[in-house]
Amino acid sequence: MKGYTGKMLFVDLGKRTAKEQEIPESWLKDYLGGEGVAMRLFYDLVHTDQAPLDPAQPLIFATGPLTGTAAPCSGRCCAVFYSPATGTLGAANAGGHFAPALKRAGWDLLVIVGKADKPVYLYINNDQVEFRDAAGLWGQGVTDTENAITAELGVKGLQIASIGPAGEKGVLFSAIMTDKHRAFGRGGPGATMGSKLLKAVAVKGSKQLPIGDKEALKMADGRDRPRYA
Repeated sequence: MKGYTGKMLFVDLGKRTAKEQEIPESWLKDYLGGEGVAMRLFYDLVHTDQAPLDPAQPLIFATGPLTGTAAPCSGRCCAVFYSPATGTLGAANAGGHFAPALKRAGWDLLVIVGKADKPVYLYINNDQVEFRDAAGLWGQGVTDTENAITAELGVKGLQIASIGPAGEKGVLFSAIMTDKHRAFGRGGPGATMGSKLLKAVAVKGSKQLPIGDKEALKMADGRDRPRYA
C-alpha cells in the first residue's frame, strides 16, 4: 500500500533474534496511520494476564505513511506499550529524526519483546541488526549514552532512542528520549524499555521512502504553488 513498506522488524531480546515480518495489507487500510496499525498489533501481542513490565509484553515503535516527508509533523514516532503507570494501553510520541531513520531503514514498525540477559542496545542499519553490549552504558544519562553510542559506531546520520537511570530502575513516569531532549513521555515507556534491559535503539536508514506520488505530495505541501508577499 502506498506510503508504507508493509514490513515490521520483530526483535526478541531473550532469544537474540531479529526477523522481518509482513504487515497485513488490510491493517494498513483499516487502521489510521502507524499508530493505529501498532495498536492493532498490540491487541494480538499483549498479555493482559501478566504485569505490564513482564518480559513478554511488547514495545512497538511506529512510523506512518507520511513519515520523513515534507508533510507537517511527519517526523513524529509513536511508542505503543502496556503502560506500567496506568495498567492499560500506553501510547507516547516524540518528534525529531528517529522515525524518519526507522522508515528509511525499511520498517513501518519496530516490535520488541523479551528481556536480554544483560544490558544491550540495538543497532539497526537498514536490514542489519546487531545486539551490542550496553553494560558500560547502564547507569548513564541519555546525553552521555547518545554521545557514547555515536562515538562507538562512528556512523553519520545515526538516530538514537535511549533511557536513563529512571527507566533502568522502573520509575513509572520515566520516558524514552531521542535527540537527547525529545521525550516519549506518557505512560512510562522508559520503564518498559528498562525492564527489558534495553538501554537504547540506534538506527541508520538509507533507503528511499515509499512515496506513492511525489508530484502530488509537492503540490499538497505547497512547494509548486505561487508565493505571495
